Parts: sequence; C-alpha cells; structure tokens
Amino acid sequence: FLGGVALAFLYGYFGSFVGKLLNYYPIKASMILVDSACDAKYGVIYQISPACITIVLTFLISMIILAGGASSRMGRDKSDLTIDGKTFLEMQIEKGEKLGISDILLSGYHGENKYKYPIIPDRFPGKGPLGGLEACFRKAKNPYCLVLGVDVPLVPAEELAALIRQSLHSDAKAVILSHGGHEEPLMGVYCTDLADAMLEEITERKGAVFAFLRKNGYECYESQVPDRYFSNINDSETYKEIAGNHRKKHGFYNIVHMMRISNFVTSKFLYRIV
Repeated sequence: FLGGVALAFLYGYFGSFVGKLLNYYPIKASMILVDSACDAKYGVIYQISPACITIVLTFLISMIILAGGASSRMGRDKSDLTIDGKTFLEMQIEKGEKLGISDILLSGYHGENKYKYPIIPDRFPGKGPLGGLEACFRKAKNPYCLVLGVDVPLVPAEELAALIRQSLHSDAKAVILSHGGHEEPLMGVYCTDLADAMLEEITERKGAVFAFLRKNGYECYESQVPDRYFSNINDSETYKEIAGNHRKKHGFYNIVHMMRISNFVTSKFLYRIV
C-alpha cells in the first residue's frame, strides 16, 4: 500500500512540476494530441511527436523479456544477477517502462524475486527462445512485441526506442538490432501474429531462430552504439569483468559529481566571507 502511495506521489509530483515529462504520460499524451497548448497559461507547451510515440507504444507494443534460460555456464539464474543493486531482469523491465510499455511479459522466469508482471511458461519446454516467444505471443495484448534477452542488461533504452521507430515504418515481420556486423535476433520487434509460424518451427523443425527469421523475412536496425553495450553476459568471468567496469565508471562519475558540488559550496562560502 505504502509503495503505491509513494508511486502515486512521484507520478503526481513530476506531472505537476516537470511539465515536459507529461509528453510521456499516456493519459496526458492523449490530451496533448487534442490540444498541445492545453497548459500554455502555465508556461508549458507540449510536443506532439513524443506524445504520439507514447500512444503508439501504449497501444501497439508489448514487451517480452526472455528470462528462462538454463544459465548452465553461469551456474546461477542470470535474471537475478545484479549491477549497481538492480537485477538484470529489473533493469530490462525499467527500460520497457521508460518506453511507456505497459504490457510486459516475463518469459520462463524461475528466480526468487517477485515482479508485478506475469510470468509466462513455455507451452513446449526445451524448445529454446522460440518456445518462449511462441507462448508469450499468444498472451500479448498488442500486435507488436519488443523482444529482449535478460542477459544484455546494458543495452540503452534509447536504442530500443530507435529500433521500435524503424519497425513501425517497416513491412517486415521482424526488425532486429545489428551492431558492428553482428545481428541480434533476440533484440528486436516481432509481429505478434508470428505465433503460429513459431509453433510450426519448434514442432516440425529444429527451432533455430535465424532459420525462422530467414523463412519469414526480417530486416535490421543498424546501431551506432559501441559494441560493449550489447555484451552478452553468460558466464561468471564476463559478469565479474562487466560489473566491475560498470562500477568503476559510475564510481568515477560520482566522485567527479561530488567534487563539483564541493567546489560549488566552497566557492559560495568564500564569496560570502569576502
């Protein structure tokens, strides 16, 4: 209950005092499409473009987070690994929420943490990622699904937004992300009506993701973001390296930030003395 009260307070606070954020509030976004100058008397002018994106994402895009892997090389559930105090699964959920997606499905998660989104088990266990997608596509509420593996926690939400934008202008049944010549089939936007084709692939053939994509057609969104953001964390050594580098990077930025604050306070103090 208290958590709900806190969330409502934050929603209302930012909605009241940080007007630009309301471009991304689904209810307000609908009002903005009717009259973008509805709050002009308060000095706030909204933008049509982000409001349109919010509405599109709310009513056209679901999100599937693939969290049901065996984690055999890692030796423990990858979904529950943490970076800066957040689990991999939590980090991916936050990206979907940041994009305004409300229909988020957790494919095959079997960890110990509790989340507010539904966990969808495979209808045909042991069929790999396509097995998880087939089950989730049948539960998704929207015609498109953003698919994201849980083991790529550093991918920026902005890249996912760019991926979605391209998919909405594409006739392909799937648009997947590509970086540095490497295609990521489990980081893409798929048409939800591919569920039956996936069922055929996993029951009559080997269930290979790329074989499925080649048969049904796909295109790529070419990312210009450095490859390190798409690091696939599948073993303990990779996890230790990436988590350590992430802590060092953010620790450095925090130190710099604190130094700036300290210098600002010191300068104000000296100014008052002089």
